[in-house]
Amino acid sequence: MHTSLSMALERLRQDALLSLHDAQGHGVAVFSGRLWVTQEGDAQDHFVDAGESFYVDRPGHVVMHTLSDTQLLSLAASARRSGSHAWQRAGGRTTPPCPQPRHPVSP
Repeated sequence: MHTSLSMALERLRQDALLSLHDAQGHGVAVFSGRLWVTQEGDAQDHFVDAGESFYVDRPGHVVMHTLSDTQLLSLAASARRSGSHAWQRAGGRTTPPCPQPRHPVSP
């Protein structure tokens, strides 16, 4: 099986909002700063700090809010799924979706 990865290193200011629909199988690795993550169907909110990553383990809508200036890496494995997944930032800018299991990441 051929898997290609797409990477985008993002630098976001504090209070940036990101929204992803149909998010299962995506994730984000935080290199600096802190994210607050809310998933549809998950009663628990998640906080992702520098050196950690977050994996979206269920279908539905995900909202991420930067609690400080944040640098993160988003990855998209095209072999997992294709379709209309899109990170949307307020103002209409899109960035790629990203798979990554939740575990410490070396900056």
